Amino acid sequence: LQDCSVSLSIKLQNRRRADTVLERFLSNTIVPVETIETIVEGKCGDSAYVECLKSLHKKIQYVQSQDDDLDDTIAIPPVDAVASRDVIACLQKLRVKAVYRIR
Repeated sequence: LQDCSVSLSIKLQNRRRADTVLERFLSNTIVPVETIETIVEGKCGDSAYVECLKSLHKKIQYVQSQDDDLDDTIAIPPVDAVASRDVIACLQKLRVKAVYRIR
């Protein structure tokens, strides 16, 4: 019974760690719909527009980063994650759209 309890406790700790790491990764890669709408349709030069561009820039930097010390529990840099490869194309398209609108 004690072995079962210890095993369940370890599984719970592992799930919590995985949840924390996944939450951090997702919050640094997902672009909210409002940000996309502001970049695509918003007024260039507006303070909200500039803030959205800054947010997009941070997300692109994160996805392309080689920094693997973001969390001690995993040693996978964001650039090596399969999800990053899927997301980077969309982020780059949004960046190109923003540059096109500014010019």
